[in-house]
Amino acid sequence: MVKPNLFIVGFPKCGTSALASRLSKHSSIFLPKLKELQYFDSEFYSSNLNGPGDGKPIINNLNDYLEEYKGRKETYLIDATPSYILEDQVANEIYKFNSSARVIIMIRNPAERAFSNYAHLVRDQREELSFDNALKAEKERSDKNWSSFWRYKDSSFYYKRIKNYIDTFGSKNVFVITTEELKQKQKKIIDETIAWLGLDREDIYSNVTYNKSGLPNSSLKLVNIFKKNSLIKWVGKKIISKESFERFKSKNLIPMKIEKNSYELLKKEFENDIKMLEKLLDRDLSLWYKG
Repeated sequence: MVKPNLFIVGFPKCGTSALASRLSKHSSIFLPKLKELQYFDSEFYSSNLNGPGDGKPIINNLNDYLEEYKGRKETYLIDATPSYILEDQVANEIYKFNSSARVIIMIRNPAERAFSNYAHLVRDQREELSFDNALKAEKERSDKNWSSFWRYKDSSFYYKRIKNYIDTFGSKNVFVITTEELKQKQKKIIDETIAWLGLDREDIYSNVTYNKSGLPNSSLKLVNIFKKNSLIKWVGKKIISKESFERFKSKNLIPMKIEKNSYELLKKEFENDIKMLEKLLDRDLSLWYKG
């Protein structure tokens, strides 16, 4: 049975799409066209989700999941679903499925991650509250069964979630990358990741920005309306490459920036979590709480 053995499990809005796309260019790595399969956390979304635009996972049974990898011969088969890391039970479910799997986790400045998550839903015209009010509404939204993607602040606490994967798979099988590293030293980070996987280096670099967040201009708002039609969305994916569409989105977004006061408050809330993560990973992340 052919099954995935490389999981990019999180975090949302930390560059998982960009990393998965770059890795998939390697001749020994395969990524399904449907990047976020959500199979291992599908049970958490089996009931009706109530957030605006929330939808159920497309794949919720093992046969359909494995069909995505049927006949593949590559050394590594990727499942890149960044929501996996948000549910504690998923790490053990993946381990039971494939105990020899390797895991990649992407993280970034947690305050910036929270705001990027918010800006993503503003871009998609789903979020109507201000950032500060959305943070205040987070628990109420969660209680009302809105999807995990609405948990901007909660999803930016890293330590316990990363420790869970290290405890489950072993530190040698978990590779943690920061978004900042990937942006500033793309070639170095990609080469280190490929070496960690035991593969030969290949030229798989790219300057495309994936899943950029921000305020949509009129052109992107029109596209968002068309995307609500499943047939138009399906046809669009057939005739427009992923990279071309990402370039279009990037050109038609108005940048958003977190207010300084909001940033400083979040920075204080995340400081202890970051310091514990520094010890766990033996890595200096002090810019996230000092900068």
